[in-house]
Amino acid sequence: MQNNKLKKIGSVLLGLVFLSACTSKTIVYPSASTGPVSFSKDVLTLFTSNCALSGCHVTGGIPPDLSAGNAYNSLISGGYVNTGTPQQSPIYTVVISSGAMNSHLPNFSDQQVILNWIKQGAKND
Repeated sequence: MQNNKLKKIGSVLLGLVFLSACTSKTIVYPSASTGPVSFSKDVLTLFTSNCALSGCHVTGGIPPDLSAGNAYNSLISGGYVNTGTPQQSPIYTVVISSGAMNSHLPNFSDQQVILNWIKQGAKND
């Protein structure tokens, strides 16, 4: 009888240990929230592999032109980036919306890369 009580108490304590390990944790995405975001290495890579596709955001396609040679100037001169209120930047609001653009960059870390680049001044490196 005593042994059963100890087993039950042990099971309860073990359960509490496991539950306490399931607390909310902050997820850190590489290059999305740690250190500077590079336009050429981080942001442009996302655009060229997901957006600058035939019939989409390329020269002669749907604005902005996100092809490698034109993306930065197209975003800045087209008013797609707002460094004053980054979360309101059209390039960011479109990729977080539930529309067609979100299906190309649905990953939170991809969206965060774009937002952090804007927050860091939207520099062309």
